[in-house]
Amino acid sequence: MATITNEQIRSFLADSVENNHLIDGVEFTDERIDLAKMLAVDSYNTLPPIAVTTNAETIQDTLMLYGTLWHLYSGQVALSARNQMSYSDGGLTIPIEERYQFYVQMAQMYEQQFKQMATQAKISHNMESAWGEVHTDYASFPIW
Repeated sequence: MATITNEQIRSFLADSVENNHLIDGVEFTDERIDLAKMLAVDSYNTLPPIAVTTNAETIQDTLMLYGTLWHLYSGQVALSARNQMSYSDGGLTIPIEERYQFYVQMAQMYEQQFKQMATQAKISHNMESAWGEVHTDYASFPIW
């Protein structure tokens, strides 16, 4: 059962006022975390096999965490790319937003972990749901 909260996700990331020295407050708002959670469940449900689906209440906590982080960092990639520039004055060049590559790497890492774990969970679920029965065409033939 997915019971992971927004505060637990922030705790995992150490996203707190006392840890964020370059920004005021937290990096990820509740609204963004909730959206990322919704996208994580949707991503799980669109991975093959489609017949195996879940919802926010039944997805495993680790899957919800990795999927949420994947989507949070993907959003940060867009934000960082939009604000990336450098400032030059008197021969000194200072990058204004230089975290783009870090966000890309984080998004890719969590995407890979999420997809690998989700695929294994779906395979396991399929095998468990088929356990106990073997269907054959010969079952309908009369015995001589």
